[in-house]
Amino acid sequence: MGFHPAEIEVLEKLGGERVLEVGSGKGYPVARMAELFPLSVGVEPDLEALFDPKAQDNYSADNFLVCGACGDGLPFPDNTFDGAVSHWAVHHYRFPIQVLAEIYRVLKFGGWLYLADGVRMPPEQMTTKQNGHRLFHVAAVAVDMHNGINHFPFYDADTLGELVMRAGFEIENVSIITEENPEDEDLEPEYVASYMETLERLRTLAGGRDDLERKIDAAAEHIKNFGIRMHPFAMVIARKRKE
Repeated sequence: MGFHPAEIEVLEKLGGERVLEVGSGKGYPVARMAELFPLSVGVEPDLEALFDPKAQDNYSADNFLVCGACGDGLPFPDNTFDGAVSHWAVHHYRFPIQVLAEIYRVLKFGGWLYLADGVRMPPEQMTTKQNGHRLFHVAAVAVDMHNGINHFPFYDADTLGELVMRAGFEIENVSIITEENPEDEDLEPEYVASYMETLERLRTLAGGRDDLERKIDAAAEHIKNFGIRMHPFAMVIARKRKE
């Protein structure tokens, strides 16, 4: 899923000529980043994701470059970028502080970090469709961890802020977005089909384990009946200290 309107409002204000995205995945935010910034560079360690046909379409913008690289060893010199985006990626890092420290290194002095990621929240505080994403994430984390893939439960907002500070950043703002993205209404059939397809892939990776199958079934049944919206998430805005 792409950016929430609340995120666009923040990114428009941050600005910058050259912006890095760490963990660009299949490129769902690329179109908006290409509109917002003169040049964006994405890094993604999962080459299978980068060469997915949908990803190839998403990465078609002339002013968005992408390369296969890991966040804990960014292939860029110090002080290269005006800003950096980490969009729904931190919960995939085994050592998040190391990745955030690398982002800090390649930012210019005074450069900004925009970090968004899902946050722990009781199911009763979410909408029915957001609970579809919660159930999907529970299943995906369980199956991926079973297969030795880096994928972990969401942090709470305070922990996300602490990780950013421990990497050297100065926090400017932390906020939690609980509202569904109104722009997702028209895209819901595509989202449902995509998540159901992913759940079938997870079923294959589950290797017949009953505990994993039950989590997959719960997510699939909920999404099929009620749809899906992105889980509530935290937005963290921080700066690299000035020289």
